Amino acid sequence: MKSFRKIATWQNAITDWALERNFVDGATIEGQIKKLKEEVSELEEAIAERSRAKAIDAVGDIVVVVTVICFKLGLSLGYCMSAAYHEIKDRKGSMVDGQFVKEVAE
Repeated sequence: MKSFRKIATWQNAITDWALERNFVDGATIEGQIKKLKEEVSELEEAIAERSRAKAIDAVGDIVVVVTVICFKLGLSLGYCMSAAYHEIKDRKGSMVDGQFVKEVAE
């Protein structure tokens, strides 16, 4: 790994890139959701092929699409990550068939 930046720095770079290519004004949320699904499918393929390079590419593409969606919604990727973490940080549960199942409070 050659380069590490803070999430906000990458978010700004991706947003600038998207603005220059009319992704933000020209793209629709629905179109970006469709693109996100395509990128997730590519990640599934990369995992099935056990291809680290393809997985890195797919995850990166997913982050780019999510960043554009956040921008269009007036959200910050970092803020969304923080909100998600604060929601899950105290969550309890267990792994069932390789998937986390959260404990349900009675």
